Amino acid sequence: TKNSYLKAKELTGFSHQDMAAVLSVSTKTLESKRGRDKLSDTASERLLKLAEVAASGIHVFGSVELFREWLRRPLRPIGGKRPVDLMVNMYGLEV
Repeated sequence: TKNSYLKAKELTGFSHQDMAAVLSVSTKTLESKRGRDKLSDTASERLLKLAEVAASGIHVFGSVELFREWLRRPLRPIGGKRPVDLMVNMYGLEV
């Protein structure tokens, strides 16, 4: 739902555009949704995976702030890319 989207957006600190890219929808689609409006199956699946990644990341790093920093930090093991940059597809969400 749009409410779940807003919670994930707040938790990750992602911009509206980042969330649209991760969920594979347009920003207009997200803007048109209301509180309990459902997202597409694909967007819902990606949102669920993002929530799992966030829960794991917060557990590992011990705080939301450290998890958010990690999402935006270029990492050598993934070719100098930021984890957030890889999340635009399901493979990236799995990594």
